[in-house]
Amino acid sequence: MSLKTSYIIWMVLIIISFLLLCGFAHEWKQIILLKDININQTRYLYEDDIIKQTGLIIGMPLYSIDMDSVRQILLKNPYISDVVINKQLSGVLDIKVFEREIKASIFVEKFYYLDNEARLLPKTKLKIIPNVPIISGIKLKKENYKSGYIINDEYILTALRILDTTRSIDDEFYSLISEINLNENRDFLFLTNDFAIPIILGKENYNEKILLLSSFWKQFVIENGSQNLKYVDARFKDQLVVKWKDIIHRNIL
Repeated sequence: MSLKTSYIIWMVLIIISFLLLCGFAHEWKQIILLKDININQTRYLYEDDIIKQTGLIIGMPLYSIDMDSVRQILLKNPYISDVVINKQLSGVLDIKVFEREIKASIFVEKFYYLDNEARLLPKTKLKIIPNVPIISGIKLKKENYKSGYIINDEYILTALRILDTTRSIDDEFYSLISEINLNENRDFLFLTNDFAIPIILGKENYNEKILLLSSFWKQFVIENGSQNLKYVDARFKDQLVVKWKDIIHRNIL
């Protein structure tokens, strides 16, 4: 047998082996069926609702699933910011969902939640009812507001930043806030969730004011009772003007 003939025979055998392997791999992929869909632990969305949204059916060929298509379908949910999907040889599809964090609520034609980008999130069936402040008093332009819409308004974004600042400085004080309002003078103010006490923040230096308010609340309000407080005015530099029932106190902290 000549060298050329041996070479041809080997090439034919290699091609046949390759085709057989391709055929086996194709059949093997058809044999592996989708046995389960594993969703990571979520905070707001129910895992069953996420699975339902994918449209996948248990028992379908695992490798016929277009992971990018499934990802794009899930990203249509305004609560979902990102999705990572992996297939396992055992027939399990792992779906890791990253949820947006609810920061506040707002009424624009109807009630929505807001994330940190001022994206409108629908008030739908969630695992927990978010205990977040309402943003009010801000006049918005007439737009086609709907789920997923991002509100481009400086006052909304400022209100969200104030709430984030408050929470990072004193989570306990933050939990007292039921509403952040923009009044007619364009001053932001808090309303507390117990006696709707107005706390006027003004227009700037919110970090310093929140620190001052946090200290004042711990030193005076807890001791004297918030039910005896009429309002707190934090518009002035390094001081609070406080009105209690029947008497006015000026506290410089």
